[in-house]
Amino acid sequence: MSVIWKGQSSLIRQWSGADLTLADRVMASDVYRGPLALCVASTLRRGTYGTGDRLGWVVTRSTVNAERKGIGLLTIAWEVGGPWASPEFLPLPDFRSEVVELYPKVERNKALRGPTFASNPNDKITNNVIALCYQAVHGVPPKNTQARNMLETLADRTDDPPDGTTWADQWLFASTLLGWLDHGHETYYQAGLKYSYIWHSFSWPALSMGGMIEPFPNGGPMMGDASYSWLRLADAPEPNGVNGSCYKVTSTWIGGPNGHWDADLYA
Repeated sequence: MSVIWKGQSSLIRQWSGADLTLADRVMASDVYRGPLALCVASTLRRGTYGTGDRLGWVVTRSTVNAERKGIGLLTIAWEVGGPWASPEFLPLPDFRSEVVELYPKVERNKALRGPTFASNPNDKITNNVIALCYQAVHGVPPKNTQARNMLETLADRTDDPPDGTTWADQWLFASTLLGWLDHGHETYYQAGLKYSYIWHSFSWPALSMGGMIEPFPNGGPMMGDASYSWLRLADAPEPNGVNGSCYKVTSTWIGGPNGHWDADLYA
């Protein structure tokens, strides 16, 4: 036997639906009773944005349960989301950090810099001497032999040396680099830090494509940490809610020793 509905049949909101959950996402539900067919017809599809007192919310699911005598129980589950949602209900940001291996070329090692390098950037092995070292190791005869002879006599040169250095220093630098290359050492181990700050937005956010040096990450516990040289990578967005109601964005930086990233390459 079914209930005989008198007058205009409608959904009756239930007190049991006035619940709220504060977790990774802010969730709530509305519960209604009424004719079973009306409950079925009143369901909302997942991803439907709310209006009225549910503006700033999005449907995650609708459930209809049949009760005795043709009565239906409609439950609509919501979570905060969409462009009208209040930013105060965004999921909390997070971060992660891991060690990365940079393996720079050996000619970038600090052993090929002089004691005044901090104030005199030219107190280091020159590009021409680096090229001669590689030619001496990897060149074909007779160029490899000629390059090695030029390196061995660097300290004896009488012409003006490059600005900020001496031929004797260049000979010492060349001897070190040539020894490494002769033994197959073309890169060396150096650790860096890969740091990611994870944040959220209820609408499609402005993203960075990376590829530039930044003074420090712009969020999380390492914000303001200038003890590394930071290279910004491209932001990685992904959905964190139904129907574009929330996005999770991972912003990432790689930190290396100060001066590790070339300022011209990553301007």
